[in-house]
Amino acid sequence: MTTFSLLFLPDDFDRPYALVDPDSAATVSVLYESQSLLVVNKTQGSKTHPNQPGELGTTLNHVAAYLAPKHQQPYVINRLDQETSGALLIAKNPAVVPVLVRLVKEKLIQRTYLTWVHGQFRSKHGTIALPIGRDMTDQRKRALDGDHAQMAITHYRVIKQRSDATLVAIQLQTGRTHQIRVHLAGLGHPIVGDPLYAHDVRQQRLLLHSWQLRLPLPFSFDQVTITADIPSTFKTFESTTKP
Repeated sequence: MTTFSLLFLPDDFDRPYALVDPDSAATVSVLYESQSLLVVNKTQGSKTHPNQPGELGTTLNHVAAYLAPKHQQPYVINRLDQETSGALLIAKNPAVVPVLVRLVKEKLIQRTYLTWVHGQFRSKHGTIALPIGRDMTDQRKRALDGDHAQMAITHYRVIKQRSDATLVAIQLQTGRTHQIRVHLAGLGHPIVGDPLYAHDVRQQRLLLHSWQLRLPLPFSFDQVTITADIPSTFKTFESTTKP
């Protein structure tokens, strides 16, 4: 077997650096790491990436600090809403970014989410295929058949049910903004604690977690499955619901 070693220089790329300012690496929880990529367990309440120059405190800022001693920069591949926790895929160099983007586009990277939703499902599994666009009454939100709607496809499977809530596993075939939240709310089963699409009486954080990430590793294409432990908020909610 012949092994090749490739050395990439900044001038090889139109945008060689992610230009993310490093912040403290203390909160970085690594689920998986190879020479080319990193999967971290994003904490709830942390933004995925900065939106303004010089912004700090996001997950990508923390990962930038973690990678700084290795002279590497983070490049985010998939994004999670601020209140969504769990597995987040990050490239460690610009050369691997197009490879991972292609794997996402060809549906070879499989993401499974867990979420507690209101109510009980009649079917144990199913598919939601409804277009999602911008909500014209609230710029923070998305809506079914909203402005400039695009088709979105979500697959769900019931894990367990309580008297007034259901734990559901979700797999995305498309990746629209707020897709899981909008689709489940459209079914009449908004996510517990969702500040935009549910109307919870009690104070409760959003119960949506990126649980598993399955992907072929770039270049070797060996399959790996990475799991992010279920957060304590899920366990606390389940313990307080009626069977």
